[in-house]
Amino acid sequence: MSFFTVEDSSSEKKAKGKTVFLVVGFLLLILGVASISGGGVILFLNLGTDSEGYALSNVYRVDSSAYAFILEIGSLRIVTSYAQLANQIFGSEAVAQAKWVVYSVNSSRELFVGYAKAADVKTYVNRMEIEYPYPYFEWSAHQYYANINIPSTAVSRAGFGGPARSPSMESFWLTSAHSNESAVYFSPIWGSQEDNRCLVIMNLDGSKGVEADIRLGFKVPILGWLPYLLIPLGIGLCLCGLFLYRKRKR
Repeated sequence: MSFFTVEDSSSEKKAKGKTVFLVVGFLLLILGVASISGGGVILFLNLGTDSEGYALSNVYRVDSSAYAFILEIGSLRIVTSYAQLANQIFGSEAVAQAKWVVYSVNSSRELFVGYAKAADVKTYVNRMEIEYPYPYFEWSAHQYYANINIPSTAVSRAGFGGPARSPSMESFWLTSAHSNESAVYFSPIWGSQEDNRCLVIMNLDGSKGVEADIRLGFKVPILGWLPYLLIPLGIGLCLCGLFLYRKRKR
């Protein structure tokens, strides 16, 4: 009698074990498929970015008669809790990265593109004829999206002179570049107590008349490498799930 009792207990344990294998295997398969799908979607969306992973905005044409075209830029506002946490732990460049891409319309003129604190730029152009957005300038960006909106512009200090020397010789720029196609890279997030930044576009020789096409580029760095983590992870989870399912059959 006791012999049959032991046998029944063993069979019940085996049945429970098979059920556990089935449930766990099924969950792993679901997680694996979700991971592969998520990685695949991000990988597909990444195809719409440039070679550096930046989503590019619409093109704005600068056709200025002044010595410099200037955009004053405020910090990008963080609206999600996970982005705020990442910003506190890893820094702003882990949350978002941006760039201004400037193309020369006149191939015979090399452009200078500078990015600096607004206070330094205002001091530099204090006695210079400049053009800037008026009455306002808007820029916005998030994953796979960037946009610039400049409804109209105004010329300030018309008739004033230009720079005393090439803008590339100044030392206050946070970053700068000069060619017929230039890009300046920057972190779009900074402290609320910090000064605004300015993008300055000039001819490299400091001459009057700036012609350029500008675009804003934006990316969330994690989206560049996340698919290469999610897809292999998903494959591994699916294989584990199939292994447990096959083990249940034995």
